[in-house]
Amino acid sequence: MKQPRSASLLSLSFAVLLGASVGACEKVSHENIDSWGNTKQGPDKLLKALKSGENSASLRGHAAQKLIEIERFSEVKEILEGLEEGPRQEVMAELVPRLWDMARINDAMAVPNSRQTNAKDAIFFTMGMADAATEAKMADYLVEWFVGGHYEGRAGAGRVSGAMAMRRVGGVAATRLLESARAIVATPPDEQGRRVQVGDELLKALALAGTQETLEFLIELAQNPRGDASLPKRAVSALFYAFVEPTGLDPVDGKALIAIAPALEKMPYDSGLPATSRNDAVALLAAIGAPECVPYFTRMVGYPTDDERFRWMGTQQGMRCARVQGMQAIAEALPATVDYQRGMLSKYLWDEILKYPDRSQIVAGAESLLKSESWVARVSGIELLAAVGGPKNVKSIKALTGDSHRLKKWWGKDEKVPDGLKAEPTIGELAANVAKSLDKVAPGGRDK
Repeated sequence: MKQPRSASLLSLSFAVLLGASVGACEKVSHENIDSWGNTKQGPDKLLKALKSGENSASLRGHAAQKLIEIERFSEVKEILEGLEEGPRQEVMAELVPRLWDMARINDAMAVPNSRQTNAKDAIFFTMGMADAATEAKMADYLVEWFVGGHYEGRAGAGRVSGAMAMRRVGGVAATRLLESARAIVATPPDEQGRRVQVGDELLKALALAGTQETLEFLIELAQNPRGDASLPKRAVSALFYAFVEPTGLDPVDGKALIAIAPALEKMPYDSGLPATSRNDAVALLAAIGAPECVPYFTRMVGYPTDDERFRWMGTQQGMRCARVQGMQAIAEALPATVDYQRGMLSKYLWDEILKYPDRSQIVAGAESLLKSESWVARVSGIELLAAVGGPKNVKSIKALTGDSHRLKKWWGKDEKVPDGLKAEPTIGELAANVAKSLDKVAPGGRDK
């Protein structure tokens, strides 16, 4: 039976309207992006919207934010990494303010929820994808997120810790961190005389910021703990964490420690400090690196005390810091008025030098030691060449065969005196013995 014309037109109109309605639902718009996160097919639509270069940066940034909100960050990151730099930076400029709206915590003492921590983490993990202006905003957002409230409570929230964020933003966080720490320090004690502590995480953050102001503030806390007996140890430990052994992070550049090196140099000799803090101070001086670290250790090596620990600690740490570059300074700093056992010089000086991979530099440095006015340096040059030298070094070693300095107490009780040498040889006798052994080495055999 033939349908009436009016019925056919009605069906056609309904089909057109239905198609238009479906098309409107599929259109990439801010309104639809907001709704897609709550539908079964929505995530695929959001991914498609983010990938498509036909969509504006505003729409793509919105799609990325919605995907992060429904915990699809790994896919967002992969797509962003695959975009060309220009479009990616445009999308990031739109995405970042949306992430901050998600991440912001309005109550300073509130515990962050998962939505807020996920958005904060996303800001951190996409910093390298933005242009300079947007990245600067991201750094400010991270500082505000962690330092705008109770730092200790926020530092461990989410995948990105406070330490990770502060290491990434560095000095940008310094002002806010100092404000927070100083406010705590200025808080008067309660009726029982108890004070609010500057927490360990905040101390680490100050160290990781790595500015002269934050480092000087940590030293001030160590020297003037204001009733907190634990603070000197914790402040130095925070510096050690940031510059020597940060967990999962790259150490802060040790050159920043030059600003507080005079204070650090005094700590190893301060008997009022815990032993760990004194040792940490030595490691921090070493973290400064060569050549700036060398004077601190030459002074330690020659420090006027009967406690030999300073001498050997200064020798070993000085060599670990300066390596071959500082070998002559460290060797010549060892007092020539002392009789040394060979084993002690070997353990704390020569073995540290021999850890350096460039044998040619060790040989060149050892040759220089042979010409030193210090007998400790001269004998060190001979022993180093015995380990890595060759026939080409024999002539300069033989030049010392007339050296009459007597090596008293040279061989330890556990060491066997080599054939041809006395229990207390002269440097000349030792030189002759080493030269003889090097003559037997194949050319180029040891110093390669």
